[in-house]
Amino acid sequence: MSILPRRLLQVSGDSTISFLQGLCTPDLRNLHSKTISHTAAHGAFLTNRGRILADAIFSVPSGTTIPPPNPIPRVTIECDADIASPLKKHLSTYAILAKGIRVEELEDYKVLATTRCPREGNFVSDPRLPLSHLYRLYSRSSEIELSTMMTLSEYRRERYKLGIPEGSKELLPEKALPTESNFDIIGGISFEKGCYLGQELTARSHFVGVTRKRIVPIFALRPLGVHRVVPGTELVDSLTGKGVGVVMALEGDIGIALVRNITDIPRTPSEVSDDDATQGGVVLMLATDPDERFRAKIPYWWPEET
Repeated sequence: MSILPRRLLQVSGDSTISFLQGLCTPDLRNLHSKTISHTAAHGAFLTNRGRILADAIFSVPSGTTIPPPNPIPRVTIECDADIASPLKKHLSTYAILAKGIRVEELEDYKVLATTRCPREGNFVSDPRLPLSHLYRLYSRSSEIELSTMMTLSEYRRERYKLGIPEGSKELLPEKALPTESNFDIIGGISFEKGCYLGQELTARSHFVGVTRKRIVPIFALRPLGVHRVVPGTELVDSLTGKGVGVVMALEGDIGIALVRNITDIPRTPSEVSDDDATQGGVVLMLATDPDERFRAKIPYWWPEET
């Protein structure tokens, strides 16, 4: 299947950008340029406790050209399909206090991903730097050439090998923290734009604290057994036997895990392939089945100071 489990919301009104600025982590003023078409921003909506409510990709509909200082009249928000209705309700609650803001779900649109730049249509380049070679197509056409689109499995494996989580099953609503989910190093948080819901705790963890847990890619050292590895299964260090994290998601032999003490994971040499499970990183094993082992690695794109 090529259709991603994502849905589209649209926020419209003369004060769309200022309305969203107070509710999400990225600086959406960066969408305002003389050539807006196909540009996007990545980020999240947070609770007042700084936990992720929903991850999102923000964009202006293709073909829109609005020279500054004219306001952007509408913004498309791509989010996880399971969280679309709760997110719409969340935004609508705050829209009551804003003048002329409308929130709606674009129910007839499908979300797809491809490595080929579409020649036409409503699409954006993936704003997450490690995935900038991908394009996200928003289409309601039944005539899409699906053979040019990534399958859901291919898309997940591409994300997982780079350590990029997405959606409510990998970013547990009201539990996941944006810094532990790598939003700070992937460009999903602006620390200069000013206040937004959940900003205080997010800024504090960035400027004062040290992020000791992060989501990293994991690679099975052998084909997994017949028993399905359930997300949330504990991972332990193969040398010390101490618990170090949990499995968040798997697609075949590649997955992602939330791992503690990431500073103890050695950097993979540049000559070693990112998806090479035989070298680099550290070996972890399932607490429930020590025979099932994974290599946790630091992705190449992480800043050195992480």
